[in-house]
Amino acid sequence: MLKRLFIKNIALIEELEVEWGKGFNALTGETGAGKSITVGALLLILGEKASSDWVREGETRGWVEASFEVSNDSEIWGLLSEQGLETDSGELVIRREVSSDGKSRAFVSGSQVNISFLKSMGECLIDLHGQHAHQSLLKPHRQMEFVDLLGNLMDQRKKMKESYTRLQNLLEQKKGLEMIFQDREKQLDFLRYQEKEIKALNYQPSEEVALEDEAKILSHHERIKALVQSLENTLSESNPSLRDLFSKLVLDLKAIAEFDSSLIPEISSLENLHYAVDGIQSLIREKFRVMDYDPERLEFIEERLLEIQRLKKKYGDDLEKILLEIQEKLSSLERGEEKLEEISAAYKNEEKFYYENADRLTQQRKHQSQKLALGMVKELEVLGMKAARFEVRVEESRMIGPAGKDEICFYISTNAGESPKPLGEIASGGELSRVMLAMKALLSEKSFVPVLVFDEIDANLGGTSAHQVAHKLKDLSRNHQVIAITHLAQIAACADQHYGVEKVQSSKRVTIQIRSLNAQDRAREIARMLGGNQTSKIALTHAQELLSVGKK
Repeated sequence: MLKRLFIKNIALIEELEVEWGKGFNALTGETGAGKSITVGALLLILGEKASSDWVREGETRGWVEASFEVSNDSEIWGLLSEQGLETDSGELVIRREVSSDGKSRAFVSGSQVNISFLKSMGECLIDLHGQHAHQSLLKPHRQMEFVDLLGNLMDQRKKMKESYTRLQNLLEQKKGLEMIFQDREKQLDFLRYQEKEIKALNYQPSEEVALEDEAKILSHHERIKALVQSLENTLSESNPSLRDLFSKLVLDLKAIAEFDSSLIPEISSLENLHYAVDGIQSLIREKFRVMDYDPERLEFIEERLLEIQRLKKKYGDDLEKILLEIQEKLSSLERGEEKLEEISAAYKNEEKFYYENADRLTQQRKHQSQKLALGMVKELEVLGMKAARFEVRVEESRMIGPAGKDEICFYISTNAGESPKPLGEIASGGELSRVMLAMKALLSEKSFVPVLVFDEIDANLGGTSAHQVAHKLKDLSRNHQVIAITHLAQIAACADQHYGVEKVQSSKRVTIQIRSLNAQDRAREIARMLGGNQTSKIALTHAQELLSVGKK
């Protein structure tokens, strides 16, 4: 339900806050008092187009903020989850800002959202009916939902959606395989060539570094040979050699240690150095024992490295992984015909299942459409549209979809002798509101939109019809929050909460206020709406009588 509406610097409104109640809410006021501005503010919350004209003169921006109490099973939570938005409680706060340059921003629980998303949310929160754009009854997919709700067909629709999703997935797979199959032989030849080329290399991941090291040694053969000889001379062949010097150092240190025992540990350190030098000499001798230069081996290594680099440049650095991917593609293509047959068979089976269920759903919709049309004529007659004819036309769509293969359109004629026309061509906002009221009366316990706003529902109404509309709204408010903007005392008197709109003239500016009316103020407002003197006993008595009737 709509709990709170706050408006700041919008049109004539300087600042306004309304706490709405559960059940039936009536909003009344003299013509031009600002009721339409309140409706316009709600439309901004629902994602309707904003313009600089909405901003109060002299201000740089204005905004509207609405707080909603949302049930746990509302589809709103799914929409929020899809956008990665979260709220800590069951309350949802929507804010729409409009600047004097015509730009606008929207926020949901503090997070900025686009207007398209705001509209999607609005459709789940409020149905607003009158001479305004936000009218779910005019949208074809909503008209289909009304028929399906009345006929308890939503489970069948869910099955249709699941089948349609499977059908589309299979079709996508089938088309993909067919495209691949068109060039199958060419692709097979190409992939086999790639596989053969990489396999012929017989590449080992560790060989490249080893080959590069070997090539470096062979390329600098003479230099390495000279350095090894120099090292050998230094270690053992010079006079004295490094080995001889270490031996003498060890002997001399041992002799000194006979007089100073603290030097004994240093003897071990020096001996370790001696052994290390011997180890280095042995390693060098072993490693470069055979230093024959082999130009053919060097040429082979260089060619091998060039071939590895060529294939890496052609296919990518990880040749092992690439070879595996090529082999997987080959396997997929080689068994592609079998896979295509399998997918095609699954598609045919799913297509048969879809159309069988779609045909069954079409027949059920046609049956429910007749019931809906008869019910609507009766409801509209009660609401003062005695000459109304209502039709629900179920026709085959040019394209199938998640809801089946039907197009549903509501047709209506409000005057005797006129042919029914699509509901969207009705000129009167009041008539459209009454059509919506009749529809909601039929679907009272099945409708999923919690807040219903009726603007101008009382156009061309009076007498018994006005009372009937009032009681329909009252009945509807048992399962929905209803807000009715009305000029009729009979409707306002039935409301659970009554709000009055008035213009307030200050010394410099005009502003608009909305206040909740207490019992005394409400009686006076009803008396005014009846056309009498607000303070006369007769008018007030009549008003009290209406209020008493409205409570029943």
